[in-house]
Amino acid sequence: MSAGESGGRRRAAGTRHGCQHLANVLVECAWAASRTRTRPGAQFHRLVRGFGGHRNARAKKKAAVAVAHTLILIIYCVLDRRLPHQELGEDFYARRQDPERYKDKLIGRLAGLGYKVSLEPAQAA
Repeated sequence: MSAGESGGRRRAAGTRHGCQHLANVLVECAWAASRTRTRPGAQFHRLVRGFGGHRNARAKKKAAVAVAHTLILIIYCVLDRRLPHQELGEDFYARRQDPERYKDKLIGRLAGLGYKVSLEPAQAA
């Protein structure tokens, strides 16, 4: 069990102590990355939804810190491996999902709302 877990539950953990000036710069870079069509930008928007939505200022700040952590990992890997960064694209998280499982999840949600769902294959245009 790692720090931040208790009995299989993940507890909130703050950021680590480090260079506060670098942290500020990375968070500013994360805010800039949130406006791009890149993997960090997609990560920001995905995390904001999970932390409480785009109207929640705290959710945006938490997502920015998480993206800043991702950026420092990218920087470290580029410097360590001495290879250029390979951008994975804004659809990185969508490509990771299994379409069948996602379809089943959506059908289950509609069934939970009281709808009966039947699917037909789409006509090829």
